[in-house]
Amino acid sequence: MVDVDRFSYTYNQKVKIGSNIKSLSGFDSEVDAAITIRDASGFVVADVQQLSDLYVPAGSQLSLGDSEWNTGNAYSGEYSVHLALYGQEGELVGEINKTFVIVPPTEAQTAAKITTDKRDYFPGEVVAIQQRVSNPAPNAQLNGALTSTEVYSPDGTLIWDKESLLPQIGPGSLYDDEYDLDFSGTPGEYSIALNVYDPAGVLLAADNASFDILSTALDGAGLKGDIQINADPMFRSEYLTINTTVRNEGNADMSDVPVTLSIVDPETEQVVAQWQSRVDELPIEESDASSQSWLALAPIGATYAAVLTAHVGGNERILATRTFSIADKLPAAFSLEGKGRLLALVDGTAAGSCQGVGQLDLHFQPDVVLLPRDQVLLEVYSAGGDLLDAETVSIGQASGVLNNNPGTKADVAILRSSASHVAFTLAPVNQAELSSPVRVVATHWQNGNPVLHDSGLLTPDCQSLYAGLQQESYVIDQVLAIDSAEPYGPDGAPTALSQRRFLQQLLEEAGWSYTLVSTADDFVREFETGGYTVYGLFHEAVKIPESTQHELVGAVADGAGLLYAGYHDKRNGRLESALGISARGKLPKVRGIALGDSPIHAGEDSFSLALHGKPLRVQLNGANALAHYLPSGGVSATDYAYGQGRGVYMGFDVLAEATVAGLESAQASLIARALDHIHPQALSPVAGKVIPLSLTLTNQGLPVAGQVSLILPPGFEAVDVGTGRLADDGSLLWPFHIEAGQEQQWQFWIRLPDQPGEIRLQGKIDVGTDQGLVEYGPVGTGTTLDVLGQ
Repeated sequence: MVDVDRFSYTYNQKVKIGSNIKSLSGFDSEVDAAITIRDASGFVVADVQQLSDLYVPAGSQLSLGDSEWNTGNAYSGEYSVHLALYGQEGELVGEINKTFVIVPPTEAQTAAKITTDKRDYFPGEVVAIQQRVSNPAPNAQLNGALTSTEVYSPDGTLIWDKESLLPQIGPGSLYDDEYDLDFSGTPGEYSIALNVYDPAGVLLAADNASFDILSTALDGAGLKGDIQINADPMFRSEYLTINTTVRNEGNADMSDVPVTLSIVDPETEQVVAQWQSRVDELPIEESDASSQSWLALAPIGATYAAVLTAHVGGNERILATRTFSIADKLPAAFSLEGKGRLLALVDGTAAGSCQGVGQLDLHFQPDVVLLPRDQVLLEVYSAGGDLLDAETVSIGQASGVLNNNPGTKADVAILRSSASHVAFTLAPVNQAELSSPVRVVATHWQNGNPVLHDSGLLTPDCQSLYAGLQQESYVIDQVLAIDSAEPYGPDGAPTALSQRRFLQQLLEEAGWSYTLVSTADDFVREFETGGYTVYGLFHEAVKIPESTQHELVGAVADGAGLLYAGYHDKRNGRLESALGISARGKLPKVRGIALGDSPIHAGEDSFSLALHGKPLRVQLNGANALAHYLPSGGVSATDYAYGQGRGVYMGFDVLAEATVAGLESAQASLIARALDHIHPQALSPVAGKVIPLSLTLTNQGLPVAGQVSLILPPGFEAVDVGTGRLADDGSLLWPFHIEAGQEQQWQFWIRLPDQPGEIRLQGKIDVGTDQGLVEYGPVGTGTTLDVLGQ
């Protein structure tokens, strides 16, 4: 027999157990006894007592004493005390059960709690609803429960609800859930209800909470903003367009709303630009748009923030921000590159023998800067007012001689245009000399406004006109005497002036900075300036002083280039050592030139000579033959590396032949390619020498106009500013107008100081805006020249 002190128990209570056994046998016996607790399924929950070797006399009864078991946290349900008896062999000889139950405690078995993350919310803010369902019972599970969450507006209307099936919640456990709701409704107090039901729909627990939605009119809560910009990164000196939108996503109409758009430097927190405005009316769900422009002259690489704010109820509310950076629109750099200057000696009228003017070289030089795209019309009139010729040039136009209109009695050819002047020639038509007075009128269009510049009458005679003479806005560069014949013929050869004009055109199109001279004295004077890298001798009649010949040979040895293309006799024979040849008599019956593939000619070719003469027969003293005469086979052109320089020899009058054949001829190509070939591959900045510099400017943004300026350091001298302008203060100036994505390059030539050392060039860029010309910044990081000693 087994018994308990009562039938029903709850958690953590003692079950008191009493038991005894009785022998029904006629014999004495020994048994083992086991008392256990089992659940309704018969599984052992706990071992209560184990008794061994119990002696039971026949027919007698034996008490096993009292024992107990604590229910602890055992789940509620039906249980039993089980007493089992076992024989000496372990066999079951008897068993009995006593049933009892464990029930949940009498207090509530489910609890509910609902809250929000804060009490007050602005329109549009997320309301975080946090709810918790807990099972405080220590010995019962919560199964199949259902939650219902409801939100009510200030007038009691249900505006949101959610039902959720809960997972199983163990004894003493809980379950949390959260909902994020975006409310922009009517201002006021909103209520929340949480109800927990069992599967049968019986309410187990409930809780309530409330929160407030504030009014937009209180401090602008619910106002939203947006900022859009036209570019990021933004190029320096361009206009940043900032489009802003203010939208009322709140719960109240707004009026007279102060709005501020600021551009802020985040590092310093400094406001660099600011615009203030007011929105008159801004109903719910309506928006107001505006736009501002800012000239981005901020430092390159800097980052800024556009900040849109509203001021409501004494509070400043940030509606939107947009960061952007400033990029370099005009990367620019100076570099030591380009062609050195060329000194060319050509035949011409002997000094002091001018019998009339065969050509005037002039330039039109107004007081104002000539800007890219300016138009200049040059017109030449007779003394009686008849128009003799007219040519138009656009400043910044591609290089090359411009002569589109044939003149009557006088012809104008524009050589080049720059920011300072337009260089042109004035030559007679169908006659040897300019015999009658002429007047030049230049019409300069800038920004659509024409300005006339009248030279007054120019009387073409060798006494009243001279190089350097300035008359009004015109400066005479050279007065060339009437055309002289080719010194050694033959008949029909182009005149000296014709050859000179042809060479000018060829050099202009090739982009050379050059000086043309016709006398030995002029050649010596220019040579002694040390301002040239390449020398072209196209004369036949001029004898260069022997001392200068020796110096010219030394210059080639030091790296200069020499082209001798008019070697008629040995009067300048001291130059042969720099050419790697020696002359040995004449070659008769020369009719043409055979060209091979060489540095001065591509492919195999030949041409007939238009002018038949007797060129010199030469012997090679180290030079390489580049061309031969036809049909004799004698050497007609050579190439020779002498010291650090190079000399090219052409035994025939290539300039006269090219003048006859034209600019597109093989003869013209020989001259151009030979000059390029003898030019040093690299130029070093040697003290006192003239070097070419290149200025490159790239426009990465919208079309832009402006200027680049460079103040030369002490000791520097501007020799040729190319298409730039030498300002009155000694600075160099290059106006520009560059389309989007385009690059512009300017070439100029400067003489270095006499003393070696490291010298830095730093230019400045200015750009045109509707506010006028404003400083953009320096030319890159500057260029350092390490000037070498001689």
